[in-house]
Amino acid sequence: MSIQAEILFQTYDKTAHFVQTNQFETTEFQTVQTMFEDKRKKPDAHIMVYGVYNAGKSTLINALLGKVVAEIDDVPKTDSVSAYRWRQYDILDTPGVDAPIEHEQITDEEMLKADAVIFVVNPVGVAEELGTLSKLLELVKARKQVFLVFNEKQPLAIEDFQKLKDQTQSRLQELAAKSGLSNVLKDIPIVRVNAKSALKAKTENKSALLESSGFPEFEKRLTEFLQSISQDTIYVRLKNALVDFLSGSLNILKMRSQADMVKKYDDLLKNIERNKNQVRRNVRQAIANERNRIGSEVQRQLRRNVFGEENLSESDIEKCIQAAFEYSAEKVNNTLQNEVEALMQQLQVDIDNIQAEIPPSNFEMANINIQNIDNSSPSMENVESIVQEASQISPEMMAQTVERLTKLAKPEYIVESLKFVKKYLPELMKGIGIKTMEKWAKAIMNKLPYIGPMITGLFALKDIFTEDSQTTQMQQKIDEHNRQRERTMQQITDISNDIASRFENIMREHTEKVTDEIFTNIMKQIHALRQGFRNDDRQNSEWIEQLSAYYTVAYNA
Repeated sequence: MSIQAEILFQTYDKTAHFVQTNQFETTEFQTVQTMFEDKRKKPDAHIMVYGVYNAGKSTLINALLGKVVAEIDDVPKTDSVSAYRWRQYDILDTPGVDAPIEHEQITDEEMLKADAVIFVVNPVGVAEELGTLSKLLELVKARKQVFLVFNEKQPLAIEDFQKLKDQTQSRLQELAAKSGLSNVLKDIPIVRVNAKSALKAKTENKSALLESSGFPEFEKRLTEFLQSISQDTIYVRLKNALVDFLSGSLNILKMRSQADMVKKYDDLLKNIERNKNQVRRNVRQAIANERNRIGSEVQRQLRRNVFGEENLSESDIEKCIQAAFEYSAEKVNNTLQNEVEALMQQLQVDIDNIQAEIPPSNFEMANINIQNIDNSSPSMENVESIVQEASQISPEMMAQTVERLTKLAKPEYIVESLKFVKKYLPELMKGIGIKTMEKWAKAIMNKLPYIGPMITGLFALKDIFTEDSQTTQMQQKIDEHNRQRERTMQQITDISNDIASRFENIMREHTEKVTDEIFTNIMKQIHALRQGFRNDDRQNSEWIEQLSAYYTVAYNA
């Protein structure tokens, strides 16, 4: 499922506002903030070259660009981040693993923003470098895309390369298992190259040296790797960071209160949110089912009419569409009412349990009964009434809808199709002799089944494969007729789908509205229970509710 970036960023903004306003977990949130704000400024994939000092990172960048632009030296030179344009990508050269402290800080800040990492190592001894491999696994654990490059400063025989690759992968598996990771090798492609030879070959135009350096294969694999990084791949990292922060924050808040009553209340809020989402899913499924039923029914009626099985007037078709709408709207309404009734019964039990634990001195309000809401208050409408009124299509709306849909269901091309079936078919038969009709009786019936009854009892099938001029003439008209039939069938399908889609949009709009009204009403009642909490417990509960809502949206984005 594609990540909804707009919703994800909206949820981040709300979370950032909450953190800033309440000065809550501000230090922990900085990592999330850095990732989101950087991606907001630079939505494309953030690619960095990383690795052990002097493993050849800058040389590799120069080889990619075909000229010396990144500074190369045996003494560490990269103490800042430099960006280089290669094809459609910006590739960043950074200080590496085991860099001086001030350099490592620069790298760590850049690493937060990175979506993909080209990790460059010297293959000799890499399997024994615990720090290097551990850092590599940290990147995988942080859900970054990793491309491991063995930069061979001295050419390796293929057997030696395979041996080093196997040793490295074996060590990675061992370290991954200790970190609770599995199947990590699929996330770490390993490619070999001699960057120094490749750079020399490019600058001196030596094709044989370029080939022997392994650069063409490296470049091909790198291109495939970068092209595989989709927008979802980029945003899933941000989503997981936000979800992890919200989850951790909720755990902290829940640990602050030890009161069993408050915990039950917070569980109730969580259950209400879960039930709300479940009601939405079930109602949407009911709408989708009825959408399909309406589409099939309208398509069936139009086909029968267009192809002469029935002769319905425009008024008859209007009534069919209206009847289908009313029947399906009632089924959706029943689903919503059943869902809400079951929810109400369970909620009342949960509320009674919580109220029983609130000391009377702290709670002077009358006991809450979610099933008997005060009808005198305009803000507390009866839930059942809301369901019945808002989840149904009004007669006026139905009339307007049917009028719009009827115009769609009877456009000029459908009228012409009716005329075609009723008037053109006899013309199709003119000039065709009886003998030809005998030959093509079954062929016509197979290709145009709706005219089969007109000829089935008249002719016997003989010598169907014998062609003559009349046969050719008939076949041409059959082919022309079939093309017209195909166009008409597609038009009917499109119309039926459009009618069904309009039903779905109308019902979703109204059921979403009534669901929101129902749960807003419920929450007004539930929030009254907080009056029995101590001030700190009340604030804690309010924060849990707020962050739980953000968590749900971010998780489903």
